[in-house]
Amino acid sequence: PALTNAFADEMAARETVCISCGGGTAEWFAERDPYLWNLDGSSEQKQVHVVEFIGKQLAGKPASHAGDALKAETRKFAVVYEASGGAESQRLADLMEARMTEAGAAPDLMLAYTLDPGTIQQQASQIVAKMKAAGITTVVMSTDPVAPGDFTREATTQEYEPEWLVAAATLTDTNAFGRGYEQAQWTHAFGVTSLAVRVNPDVVGSKILYKWFTGQDAPAPLGAPVFMPGFSLLFSALQGTGPTLTPQTLGDFIKTIKTTPAMTASYLSYGDQGIWDEADYNGVDDATVFWWDATATGPDENGREGTGLMKFVDGGKRYLPGEWPSEDKLFVQDGAVAIYDTAPASETPPSYPSPAG
Repeated sequence: PALTNAFADEMAARETVCISCGGGTAEWFAERDPYLWNLDGSSEQKQVHVVEFIGKQLAGKPASHAGDALKAETRKFAVVYEASGGAESQRLADLMEARMTEAGAAPDLMLAYTLDPGTIQQQASQIVAKMKAAGITTVVMSTDPVAPGDFTREATTQEYEPEWLVAAATLTDTNAFGRGYEQAQWTHAFGVTSLAVRVNPDVVGSKILYKWFTGQDAPAPLGAPVFMPGFSLLFSALQGTGPTLTPQTLGDFIKTIKTTPAMTASYLSYGDQGIWDEADYNGVDDATVFWWDATATGPDENGREGTGLMKFVDGGKRYLPGEWPSEDKLFVQDGAVAIYDTAPASETPPSYPSPAG
């Protein structure tokens, strides 16, 4: 359902509350208030973070994280974006181009592709050739999580080593997918993500919570972390709304929710909290920055041991819009974290006796 807003539309039309069912613009959500709520930030909100990061840390500076042939060149940007969404994809691409231009990082190329398994390799070959010919140093990836494999392999074939900037693209900002990209290229990768730096799941998280409550090992240790955030929002909203429960009273309470700022968890808020210009029906408001360490070893999000990990700058410090720093700390090991063995002291949950005894 999250791949299109058709399901969410039908839920709202039937006056049914739905959490994380996909959506659209702020206006689209407002027209369907109080039925639809998202957990992640919207595409437009993520753009704000990406562009602020680019404007403050990258624009007008040498492409120091690219391969040897490009690293001394002043950055030239290309935006590669997935266009299967039609008019909405183009609207977001136009908005990205305008925002980057305003931030002093006008893209030299805007390059669309479609996720077609039969033609993606050919599309990648043509797009990479255009970027290399134009002297693009920095590729802003607003993509699906599969296509970067084709783009990076083709870049190696064409002996082209730019910076690869992940623009908060869903699942492209994960270890599980990152390990599948051409590592000679992905060693030049970094980007913005709404995901938080991980903590060892054997220490905190849904798996540990389940065992604390039941005394048994979690039957779905990989699936639970994916589904729990939606239930956490629902349970908090039900508790806060009280005995007079309607879609309107539930929505009124959700609009007051603000989570505690942290490094190991995203900051969520809804309604008018002074963060966004329009009423907010999406959850995650902050973001952080990572770079790819092609030699680091450890577990990915599915618990598979392997080589290659995202490293989060400054321990995973997160920023709201307007808070991004100007210092580039990409590919600096000092302070970078892939996964915490234990949560930072200020983010360690309290200890209570187990109901299971």
